[in-house]
Amino acid sequence: MWPYEGRFLLHAPADQVAGRIPGTVEPVGEHSCLLVLRGDEKERVRALGRRLLSSRI
Repeated sequence: MWPYEGRFLLHAPADQVAGRIPGTVEPVGEHSCLLVLRGDEKERVRALGRRLLSSRI
C-alpha cells in the first residue's frame, strides 16, 4: 500500500491513456477516465502529476 495518492480526471478515453502513463486508469464515461498515481514519496506523485498536466496524452 502506498502512502500517497493523486487522482486526475482526464478528458481522454481510458484505452487511449492505459499503458502510456504509469498508474491505474479507470473509465469514467466514453470520453474520460480517472488516473490514479500512487507512490511512497509525496513529491514523486506531485512531479508525475505536473508532468502529466504539462503534456498531451
